Amino acid sequence: MDEVNVCCGCRKYLEEAEAEEPSVAEEQSEQKEIIQATKAQLEEERQREIKRMEKAMESSLNSSPITEATVPLEITKMTEVSPEEIRRRQEYLRQQREKLLALKKQEREKLLQKYEESSSSRPKSARAAQRAVQEERANPDPNVQAFRNSLAARLKAEVIDMK
Repeated sequence: MDEVNVCCGCRKYLEEAEAEEPSVAEEQSEQKEIIQATKAQLEEERQREIKRMEKAMESSLNSSPITEATVPLEITKMTEVSPEEIRRRQEYLRQQREKLLALKKQEREKLLQKYEESSSSRPKSARAAQRAVQEERANPDPNVQAFRNSLAARLKAEVIDMK
């Protein structure tokens, strides 16, 4: 150390700082080594991936195209379903179907009921139908009858004038 007038507290600080300098340099060198090792690992992994990709490309070019009818074994294994699962699915779907049918039936009944309420009630028997028709003939609307008469008179006048 240079002989400089330094107080005791500062001297200790400087000594500690000088002692720590090598440890900081050591840490930096360790970090550089770790970085270099990581770079090397990543480069090796990259090379392996490139080789795998090239092999995959070659095998796909050399193999015949897969038709839609052929299903890979892996997919069929993943989609295999146990008989118990099939039974549960069938039961669930059956219940859903029954619910839908019940809802449709209720909707049809509501529509039929609305139609029956809104439409004029039709006679249930032939006698009742005949009475309803006779009542309509017995009580014609005076405006309708007047219109019919005027129409008949006009047609009669036109036909006679044409002769």
